[in-house]
Amino acid sequence: MNRINHRITLTAIAASLSYIPASAWAACTDVTGVSSSANSLSNCTATGSSYVNQSSTALGANSATLIVSNPVFAQSKNASTLSATANTSVNGSLVGSTLTIQNTSDISQTNGNTFTAAVHAMGQTPNATATINFLGDTQITAQGTDYVSGVASMGKSEINFNGNTTVSADSKSANGIQAYGVDYTQTTGGLVGGTINLNGANTTVTANGLGVKGLEAGYYDSKINASKTALTVQVNGDSSFGVRAHDNAHIILGENVNIQATGKEARGIQIGYFTFGDTSTITAGKGLTVNSTSHALSLSGGTGFNFDAANITSTEGAIFNADFSTSNATVALTNSTLQGATGIASSASNLNATITGGSFTVTAPDKVLLNVTSGKASTTFQNINLDGKILTNASLNSVNAVNNVTLNNANWNMTDDSVVTNLNNAGTINFQHLGKTLTVIGNYNGTAGSVISLETQLGDDNSPTDKIHVFGSTTGTTRLDVRNAGGTGAQTVNGINIVQVDGTSDANSFTMAAPVQAGTYEYTLKQGSTLDANDWYLTSQYTTKTPPTTTPTDPSNPANPTNPANPTNPTQSVVIDIYRPGIAAYAVAQTANADAAFTQMSTLHQRISDQRNTPTDQPQTWGRIIGAGQSNHGHDRFEYDQTTTGFQFGRDLLNKTNTAGQSQRAGVTVNY
Repeated sequence: MNRINHRITLTAIAASLSYIPASAWAACTDVTGVSSSANSLSNCTATGSSYVNQSSTALGANSATLIVSNPVFAQSKNASTLSATANTSVNGSLVGSTLTIQNTSDISQTNGNTFTAAVHAMGQTPNATATINFLGDTQITAQGTDYVSGVASMGKSEINFNGNTTVSADSKSANGIQAYGVDYTQTTGGLVGGTINLNGANTTVTANGLGVKGLEAGYYDSKINASKTALTVQVNGDSSFGVRAHDNAHIILGENVNIQATGKEARGIQIGYFTFGDTSTITAGKGLTVNSTSHALSLSGGTGFNFDAANITSTEGAIFNADFSTSNATVALTNSTLQGATGIASSASNLNATITGGSFTVTAPDKVLLNVTSGKASTTFQNINLDGKILTNASLNSVNAVNNVTLNNANWNMTDDSVVTNLNNAGTINFQHLGKTLTVIGNYNGTAGSVISLETQLGDDNSPTDKIHVFGSTTGTTRLDVRNAGGTGAQTVNGINIVQVDGTSDANSFTMAAPVQAGTYEYTLKQGSTLDANDWYLTSQYTTKTPPTTTPTDPSNPANPTNPANPTNPTQSVVIDIYRPGIAAYAVAQTANADAAFTQMSTLHQRISDQRNTPTDQPQTWGRIIGAGQSNHGHDRFEYDQTTTGFQFGRDLLNKTNTAGQSQRAGVTVNY
């Protein structure tokens, strides 16, 4: 492969080139002169090695074809076509020109000036396209001081790569592959973006330096289409971007794309660049891999992301970030492996995000899953496990952030105090540490089957506990799974407040998932107390209504009787401690069991209904029917009622009396 230390440029500016007047053109079949040309409808072949000199120019007239077999600088004029069969650099193009590179190309630009590119296409007007086609494998290297690009398509232009392509760019703010728009309004009118198509089997792009971009599309519907190639992008440098589209531009990625971005504040994929109303998009097929130092996925404008089966990793930033310039965006990440120092960070005006399946892991010590600092975000976690906390920058008096969260068959292990705006729970929330609070600034709704598992040190009213605080109202139904954190049980008065509701709370908003016991006590869930009618409490007491214990006295006959008012059933409140079932059994079972045993066994003479005991007794057959009842009324404590019934039949097998007058008997008995 030959190396050409120049740059391919298809542009409307060609002041440095030597033009040959039309009068000097001649029809030809083969031309070997230093200055060669082709008339209209003619074909010419240039074979002279002198064409490597920039001052020597090969020109093609209208609809002519020029085939260049050695490296040359060539200019296309007036809708002509240039075809080069060897490594070629082209500098300059007029209206509607096309350059086709048929064989493999190895193109290098060293010491490039600011805003230059090794391969550059730019249309002169918005009405005709300047095109470069690479038919074979291509290797492009660009080096310089500032803003050097490997490949650049500007305005009304198109660059097509049909073979394996490798692009490397090294400079401050370098671009590996760039498609940019041009404003033609001051000349012929129109806003037109460039187009680059990567159609080869494999494409590798590398960019090194401060603020570099691997792939970048910007302005006026510029487009990079990499849907047909296996793309690898590697950027190295602070404030760099692996792939970026902004100002209404578009990038299309295929399957199994690999993007690596290293350096301080290096981002993997970004849509927008602090541009309000940006409609830019970046799409990708399955198997996208992004590894970045800073935010792996970033919105600074744009309409959002939709990635499936992706592997997204950020070592120091967020899995996904949306800044204040994002107006209305939708993010969908499905069946993906997501890992970042933080999860989702948003200050967007309106963001809708859905995370479905896969895994979602945050690695920083504070474990922030979702942080909405301003604007509005509505996030749904579906069929996924979460481990961390959720934050919202808001207060009761001045809400400047809305963070609506939906758990749909999701499991959230809440590691620290968390704040959301509205919470729709159709999953499970597990408090991980005692004394944490889940604050819901708006409303809470629990779908049937939802669970909140929290810790409480079961004791009196002041026991340490996890807590749910809802500023608004609660609806639906949620089971509360209370885990004892070392409490030994105690009497409560109002109870342990585990759910505080500042608004209204439906009667069935919360139920117990399982019995809660500590020491001798059992705790039940109660709505309301003397402190608040809507709060929910764990209590080891309950209040019952009973008739008064005093008996009213008979009234004396009044002198002038009147009809009395309708009487009411008098009651009084009785507070009863709730003991766990085992305590009652322990307290009364011994007496109940003894009574039952005595009833069944009794004495020998009771069983056989015989009071005789003489040496002349013969073996006997006996039977009896038994029945007994025992009652132990504990009033406000433990009580039981027990009834024993049955029958017994028996037969003596041995009946004898020894010389000392002692009777010995043995036999069998049947009891029911």
